[in-house]
Amino acid sequence: MRDTSFNFSTKDSQKPKVYQGGEIKVMKKSLSLLLAIAMVFTMFASVAFAAEDTGKTALDKFNELKEKGIIEGHANGTAGLDENMTRAQAAVVLTKLFGLDQENPATASFSDVPKTHWAYKFVEAAVKAGFINGLGNGKFAPSSDVTTQDLSVMVVLALGLETDANATVSGNVKDYAKKYVAAAIANGLLASQADYTKAALRSQLVEVAYSADQVLNPVVTEPAVASAAAKNNTTVEVVFDKELTATDKADFTFDNNLTVSAAELQADKKTVKLTTSAQTKDQVYKLSYKGKDTGKTVTGVQIVRVVVTPSNEDTLIQNSVRAYTAKFYNEDGSIYAGQVGIRLINPTQYGTDATDVYIEQVNGNIIADPVGPPIVKPTTTTAFAGINGQVTFTVRHDAGQPATSAIPVIWIDVNADGDYDNIGQNAPTEPYALGGRVNFTGNAAINFDGIVTVNSANASGKYFVGTYNAPAQTDRFVWDANDIFQINSSIVTMEEFEKAISANDQLLVSYKNTSSAVSVFNITDDYTAAEFKITTATTVNTKNSSQAISGKGQPGWTVKAYADSNASGTFNAGDSVVAQATIAADGTWNLAVPLASNQPNLFFLNQVERSSDAPITTTTITVNQGNASELRILTTTFTDNTASAGTFDATDALTLVFNKNILPSEVKTGTTFKLTDQDGTIVRLVVGTNATVTQGGTAATLVVTLNVGSFLLVDAAGDSANPGQLTIPSLLVEITGLTDGDGNAVKIDDAWVN
Repeated sequence: MRDTSFNFSTKDSQKPKVYQGGEIKVMKKSLSLLLAIAMVFTMFASVAFAAEDTGKTALDKFNELKEKGIIEGHANGTAGLDENMTRAQAAVVLTKLFGLDQENPATASFSDVPKTHWAYKFVEAAVKAGFINGLGNGKFAPSSDVTTQDLSVMVVLALGLETDANATVSGNVKDYAKKYVAAAIANGLLASQADYTKAALRSQLVEVAYSADQVLNPVVTEPAVASAAAKNNTTVEVVFDKELTATDKADFTFDNNLTVSAAELQADKKTVKLTTSAQTKDQVYKLSYKGKDTGKTVTGVQIVRVVVTPSNEDTLIQNSVRAYTAKFYNEDGSIYAGQVGIRLINPTQYGTDATDVYIEQVNGNIIADPVGPPIVKPTTTTAFAGINGQVTFTVRHDAGQPATSAIPVIWIDVNADGDYDNIGQNAPTEPYALGGRVNFTGNAAINFDGIVTVNSANASGKYFVGTYNAPAQTDRFVWDANDIFQINSSIVTMEEFEKAISANDQLLVSYKNTSSAVSVFNITDDYTAAEFKITTATTVNTKNSSQAISGKGQPGWTVKAYADSNASGTFNAGDSVVAQATIAADGTWNLAVPLASNQPNLFFLNQVERSSDAPITTTTITVNQGNASELRILTTTFTDNTASAGTFDATDALTLVFNKNILPSEVKTGTTFKLTDQDGTIVRLVVGTNATVTQGGTAATLVVTLNVGSFLLVDAAGDSANPGQLTIPSLLVEITGLTDGDGNAVKIDDAWVN
C-alpha cells in the first residue's frame, strides 16, 4: 500500500535511477541538506500550498522569490508566469531554493550540459543532491520544456517524499513519472489535471517554490508587547505575545523621565518585571521596546507608604491584647524613619475615638498605666519609626470593661503634630493605613443551653463569637476534640464542623465552660449561599440619575447596595444602604441605585439571609455619572483679601475644586484663566505673569488656588472707565493650557465666582 504519512524516506533520491532506458547516478546529499529537507518534509503537510490562503497572487509570490534571488524574470521586467519553463531553469530554481552550493566537477554528468553551459554548476549541484535525473544515454535536455510530470519528479525528490510504486494517476502520465506525480498530488503540491506530459508553466513552479520557501525560511517576527501595567511605584509588568529567550533593561524605555534600572524575565518567558525610578501618580508613560514605540502606556501609581499587619478582623475576649506591626516608606520606596501616629477609632463612627480600649505598648515600651495615678489609657499616640521603618504596638481591653471594637489608624505624621489631619469622616490627608478591626467581647461564655447566632468564627483558634439571649449578649464559645459536633443533628467530625461553621450560622448549643466537660455544638442553620456576583459591567458611564444593577445570588435572600458615604474607598460601618431587593427564585436580582451628579459613584453590594446578618462577601461597582470622565470644575470660590470689597484685586485669591486630581506640573506657566463680570469687564489671570498657584506639595490634588498678583490683565473689550476692576460675582468662562493626564481639556459649565 502507498504510505501517505510523510515518513522521511530517501530511497527514491539515493539509488541509481533508470528512466526511458537511461541510468543516472545520484550523489549522496550533505548532512545539512538532509536536515533542511527533513524540516520541510515534517512541516509540509500544513504549509505546502497554504500560502494560497494569504490572498497573494502568483505574481506576488514571484516577486517575493525574485527579491530573494531564487527566481528571475525577463529582461523586460515581466514574470512570464504563463510561459513554459526549461529543464535547466527548473534545476536552477531548485538549487537556489534549497541553498545548494554550486558544483563544478571536472567531468560533466550530462553530455548536453557541458562546463561551458550557463546552468552547468546549478545542474551539477542538483544532480549531486539527487534532485534531478537525466533522460538516459547521458542526456538532460536542458533547453527542452520541463513537463508537469518532470517537475513533479524534481520536487518530490528534492523534498524526499515517500512514493508508491503501485500508485495510480487519473490522467496522461508516463510510467517512470507516475509515482512522483501521485506523491505530488497526495501532498498538495500539484493539482490534478488531464495531461501531465504537457509543459509546466512558470506559475506552477512559483507556487511550489513559494510554499517550500515558507517552510525553509519562515518569517520570524519580533515579540510584541501585549500589555504593560504598573504594579507598584517602582515596578512595571510587561507581557509579550510570545516567549523571550533573554531580556535587557536597555531594551525598555519610557518618556517623562521614568528610567529602568532592571529587567527580570519571569518563569513563563513572556512576562518581564521592570524596576523603574519612582513614578508620579496618574502620570502617563509611553513604553518603547528596542527603540520602537509599543503603542502601550503605563499610568504611574503612588507607592503604598504604610503597610499594617494583621489586616483581618478578629474577635477576642475581655482582658486580651492584639499586636500590630506597621512599616513605613518614603515616596521613592526607601525606608521612612520619622515620626508616625497611631489612633484607635470607632468602627461605627469614623473620626471618633474608640472607647473602653487603649494602646498599651509601642516598640516594646509600655505607655499605658490603667492603675495610676494618673490613669493613662491612650487611644492616640506618636512613635518613631527607626532605621528599619517599623513600629510595633499592642491594643488592650481590660477585664470588666464592656464589649467594644476598634480599628487602628496608622499614619506618617508629616507635620509632626500628632494628628492625622482628617476632617469629619473624610480619610486622612497624610499617608496612612488601617489595621484589622478587633472586637472585644465581655467574657467567655458561661454555661448555656439554647440558640446562638455566630458573629465570627475562627476555626484555627477553635472558637466562635456568638450572640444569644434577650437582651442580646455576645460571648466567645470555645471547643476542643472532647466535644460533640453536629450539622442538622447528624454527628460529624470536628474537622467537618470547622469547615462548615461561618458567620451568621445558627447553632443549638449545650455549652459547658470547663475544659473537662463535654459541650454539644449543632449547626441547625448553615449559612451557605450561592455565589453572589454582579452580571452587569462593574464600571459604567451614564447620564442618568440612577443606575440599574443586576446579578445572581442565593434565592430568597436580600441583596443590599451601600454607597461609599465616607469616601473611604472601602466598605465599612459608615456606609449607608441606598437600595435593596429580594433575590428571585431563579437566583437573579435587580435594583437601581441613585447617583450623585457629574462624579464617580462607588457602591458596595452583598447578600444576606436575615436583615441582622453581617455581610460575608462584598462586590463593588463604580458608576461615572454625567461628565465624571471629563476634567470639570465643581466649585469656584473668591477670597477677598483687600479693602476693595466686591472687586477682584491684587492679593485676592480664586480657589477651584476639580473633579479629578491635578498635578502641580499641569498648571504651568502660561496657563490662563479668563473671567468676566456682569458689566462686561474681561480679565485674564496668567500663571507666571499676574497670578501664582498654591498647591500642596508634589502630590496631585483636586484643589487649585490662584493668587492674584500686583495687577490684572484686562482685554481691550474691558471696562475702559474702570480698568482691572472685575466685580463679584463674576463668571469663569475659559481656561487654556490646562489638561489632565489623559489629555482632557477643562469643561466649564456656569462656573460663577462668588
